Amino acid sequence: MRTNHVVFVAPPLQDLPKTGLDSRFSHGLSICTIVSLDCAKIVLLAVLITMSVSFLSACRMMALIGLNGYNLSATPNPTFFSEFTNPCINKLKQQSMTNRHGWALVLYDYTDPTPNIQPWNEFRGSSPAYSDPGFSQAVSLIRNYRKARILLGHVRTASSGPSNISDPHPFIMTYGGRDFTFMHNGTVNRDAIVDSIAIADSTWLTTHPLQTEIDSEAYFSLIMLNIHKENGDILRGIRKALDVVRQTNDSQNRNFILSDGVDLYGYRKTNDSEHPLAYFYETNEVMRNRIYSGFMSEFPTQDPSSTIPWESGNSVKHQLDDNELVFISSTGNIVRMPNFSTATREVFTHRLAFHEGVNWTGFPILKINPASKLSDFNHFINRGGWHQIDYYDQYVRSIVYDQYNGWIPDITLSQKELYKLHFTSDSPSIHNGSPSFVISNADFIAHNNPVLTNIVANQPYWVSYTLLSSQNIADAFGTAFYDVKEVRGEKWYYHVSPLGQGKAENPVIPDSTYTWSTKNKNMEFGKGYIVTFSRNLNQFTWNRSNAPASSSKGTSGVTCFQWEDAPDYVVVDIIDVDNADSVKEIGVKQNGVCIGAASIDELPCQILAYPDYDNPAPLVIEVVYDSKAPHSHHQNYQLLDEADYSFVTSRIIPEKGGVYFVNLSRTDADNGCKPIARVKNVTNYPNPFNPNTSISFVLSKEAEATVQIYNIKGQKVFDFGSKHYPAGKSTLDWNGIDKSNCSVSSGIYFFRIKTNDDSHTHKMIMMK
Repeated sequence: MRTNHVVFVAPPLQDLPKTGLDSRFSHGLSICTIVSLDCAKIVLLAVLITMSVSFLSACRMMALIGLNGYNLSATPNPTFFSEFTNPCINKLKQQSMTNRHGWALVLYDYTDPTPNIQPWNEFRGSSPAYSDPGFSQAVSLIRNYRKARILLGHVRTASSGPSNISDPHPFIMTYGGRDFTFMHNGTVNRDAIVDSIAIADSTWLTTHPLQTEIDSEAYFSLIMLNIHKENGDILRGIRKALDVVRQTNDSQNRNFILSDGVDLYGYRKTNDSEHPLAYFYETNEVMRNRIYSGFMSEFPTQDPSSTIPWESGNSVKHQLDDNELVFISSTGNIVRMPNFSTATREVFTHRLAFHEGVNWTGFPILKINPASKLSDFNHFINRGGWHQIDYYDQYVRSIVYDQYNGWIPDITLSQKELYKLHFTSDSPSIHNGSPSFVISNADFIAHNNPVLTNIVANQPYWVSYTLLSSQNIADAFGTAFYDVKEVRGEKWYYHVSPLGQGKAENPVIPDSTYTWSTKNKNMEFGKGYIVTFSRNLNQFTWNRSNAPASSSKGTSGVTCFQWEDAPDYVVVDIIDVDNADSVKEIGVKQNGVCIGAASIDELPCQILAYPDYDNPAPLVIEVVYDSKAPHSHHQNYQLLDEADYSFVTSRIIPEKGGVYFVNLSRTDADNGCKPIARVKNVTNYPNPFNPNTSISFVLSKEAEATVQIYNIKGQKVFDFGSKHYPAGKSTLDWNGIDKSNCSVSSGIYFFRIKTNDDSHTHKMIMMK
């Protein structure tokens, strides 16, 4: 256990820049004003402030986390700091009026890629925060010179241990290469907990000695011991530790906040009104993306002198239920688990919510005995929920809900599979309490349980992401990532570069395409993905890394386009566009209807489009600008030919599973360009062959085309001649006979399809 008796020592105030911290309380007077008053007025004012702030006298906690790469400090976003972080810090400072036994601010820093706390990021004091200059100095450093990823704050009322030491909360323990932090709000039976630790492991307190007489440190040590005994499984470790504490005295206050340097865990169990705990998150309305989240004992209230509406429509705040654990990931995923500590140790309860449209959902927590079936959730149908589900069982099947006959067919749900649930409306939010959709008395899949076995190369597998912590796909797959060929998610798509893993750059392409990049592609607990591997594997298990999820700005908000999602999509990567700095949004249309769009923050970007395959038509790309310039419509554009890495003027006729790389720069935008005959999807089957093979190709429009076969020396072997082919797929059969009507020998051959606009060459092998 790290020794935490560290008093913050800062340079004099005049040596630091102005903090910018609004230190006014709800009455509008600053600390400087308080200091200038005589003693009698100070006492009276302190009483009034105490009455206006809170009558409570229990420790207060704060844990803030910047989501998806957002920074809690003012660099580079002073507005975000003043609108979110600063009010939370001010609230903690207010709470020190009734929690006078020291304060602490500790942070995990973006400049350190590991989940560890550097010594210079711990700030602690033994005086009340509201009157300690060191507190303001610490805030100044956090505001101006740090890049806080997770910020933990605590103001203390000593219920055990001395009251004249620097606040040791949050306690810190280095375990498994990362720093765990812990804050407690309440009182537990320290002696009973220490005895329980000694019984469970006689060496634990020798290798991890307690540094204080404070009950909270023993509570933290017990949790870490159980995480250790559960092989690093944080959730099960917390559960086992709570079971021990519950048995010592069930009436104790056991609120805590725990972080492993990547995510946050908050738990509330109290027998009075003096120990509140709530979670919250803040959403960027333009980006429609969660940017900050956290826990606090009490929320900030609006400062009447401020014009910043902290409690805006973008904030969601919810008190934890008694005996509820809430998990907040670094990407903003929130998992609520009510009735967390129970007499039955091996079950969990998990609140779920689904959005209108198609949800790519996994069920990593389910009732195992008996197995859960769709019929177990029929009660939810009556609220206007599911009307269709797709699932994978060697092939895709569609299942519908009939009000008289139930699910047709009724299937057994698996913790390891993906289900595409189509909702007619939003389901009840997990933040609204009852009624809500809950899986109760169930269990999580073991973190080391293989998700797949006997994997066959180039076969798509529908899998559930079963780990609680969000991760970038490169971390989530671990060493198996180098065998990953393709990953389809609900909100993003990844395919390995044709040049190989980690080699997405090519001189022909100025920037790697979004599809080939892992940037902004994070796996989320409870979501499902379609994964294809490039080679056979014995098994695959999700990897738990110690690294925070990579920066991801999430799904950008689109205001100029509307569309409906579907169970699957085609991928359109926009590589470049003229006047990129002024582009606001790019939409994809088919038959005049928008089928997908994206708000452009940077290029390249990815658009998931949901085409109408039954009424095929070329895709038109529409560009919307920030300026008053009219929208540009592109019926023809530059498409990447992966055969030779060149861009060719063409257009997209979408096919299932299609992936298209589009360059809109140097392309004329109009509504009347003459379509060109693009050659695509050229293949032959079987290949190798002997002696017959079927050659197939697709033309984007009807056209004259020549089809010829050459040997490896470039000599023409056979000529199908020039003829008129329709738009769409055409097939030609070749029996291995050359132009002299003789059988060709074994070896490599090429066939070339050429129109006036385009050509494509494909390799095939004759093997006798």
